[in-house]
Amino acid sequence: MSDLHDVALHLDRLMRRVGARLHAAGEEIDPDGVGPIGGMILTTLAEIEPAPVRDIVDLMQRDKSQMTRALKMLESRGLIKRQPSSDDRRVQLVSLTSKGRKKVDVIRHVMSDIVEELLAPLSTTERRKFATLLRKL
Repeated sequence: MSDLHDVALHLDRLMRRVGARLHAAGEEIDPDGVGPIGGMILTTLAEIEPAPVRDIVDLMQRDKSQMTRALKMLESRGLIKRQPSSDDRRVQLVSLTSKGRKKVDVIRHVMSDIVEELLAPLSTTERRKFATLLRKL
C-alpha cells in the first residue's frame, strides 16, 4: 500500500469517527435542528463574517440552491442575519447573530471534546506535531 493510500485510509477512518461522535452528540450540539450543513455554515461564517453568499458557497463547495435554502433556514432560526453590502447593494452580506455565535461556541466545545478523545492515544508532543501539520493544510 502506498503512503498516500495509507494516509487516505486513516484520514477517512478519522473523519468517520468524528462524524459518528458528532451524530451521537446530536441533542447537545443541535437542539435547533440545523443539521450538519447548517453547522458547517455557522462555523465557516465565524471565520469570515460578514461574507457575501457567493463566498460561503465557494468555500463550502456546495450547490448554490442548497446553500440558499440552508441560509434561509438559519435565518429563520435567528442564527444568521443578512444585510446589503455598503459597496454593492445587490450583494447580501451574511453574519452571525448573538444566538449564532453561541451555537458556534457549543459546536466548537463539542468538537474539542471529540478531538481530545480521539487524540488520547497520542503523546503531548505527537499532538503538537499533529496540530502543526494540520495548520499547513
